[in-house]
This record gives sequence, structure tokens and C-alpha cells, in this order.
Amino acid sequence: NTFYEATPWLGDMEWKVTPWGSWKLRGLCTAKNKKTRPFYVELEAKCKSTDGVNLRAPTLKDGMVYFCRDSFYANATLSLYELDENNKKGKVILDKVTSNQCAVEIGGGPWWNTWEDTSKMKRVLKFLIRLPYRWKNLLRK
Repeated sequence: NTFYEATPWLGDMEWKVTPWGSWKLRGLCTAKNKKTRPFYVELEAKCKSTDGVNLRAPTLKDGMVYFCRDSFYANATLSLYELDENNKKGKVILDKVTSNQCAVEIGGGPWWNTWEDTSKMKRVLKFLIRLPYRWKNLLRK
């Protein structure tokens, strides 16, 4: 079995999240080691405007107020591809696998509108973020 970890410290990620109803993530995970292979991921989750539960969350000024919204019934589609030597999509690993039990969330500012961005981290920062995990693994050996 292979675990595919799609995180900013293993590659570059892009996302677009609407105030409610649509979540999209794409990314290149280019880290190479004995356990992982480079891959490209696409994840999209959607839910109805009537889905979800409003939740209270702590705020600086007003204490606990209805500030977030969660659902465990979003429809998700996941695709994974191997990356070739030029970091381009290669062989399909998973092709549009679906689930109707995806957890989604929105909440808090400053994301009152569509939130769209790209994460690109410098190599040194990626190394520093993973350092506690790497240290823990060294101690186990």
C-alpha cells in the first residue's frame, strides 16, 4: 500500500474554495524518497447549498459565535497521476474516484469571498517544516 501525502511542504499546491459549495485542490508532490513517488493530485468536492451545519467558533471580539460551517456529505472526486521526469502528468494511478461522504468546512475571515491561491515554499522552509517528523523517524531506528 502507498500513502499519497498532498501537502505544501512536499510540492506546490493550488486551491479554490467558494464561500460554500465548492472546494478544488490541485498539486504536484515532487518529494522523492524510499516510500513515496512524485505525483499530481486533483481533488474536487461539492455540496448543496442546503447541506452543512453552522457551528460556533471562538472570535477575538465576540466570543463563541456562529462562524463556521461543516458537512460530512460532500461529493468528492479524486484523481492521482504519476509524474514523469519533467514533472508532467503521466500514468494514471486513480481516475476520478468518487465518494459521497467527504468532509468539508468553511469558516472565519478573511475568507468571506472565494479563496483562490497557490502555495510555493522555498526548499529550506520545506525541510524545516518536516524536521520534527524526520527527527522522530530517526529516533525510532
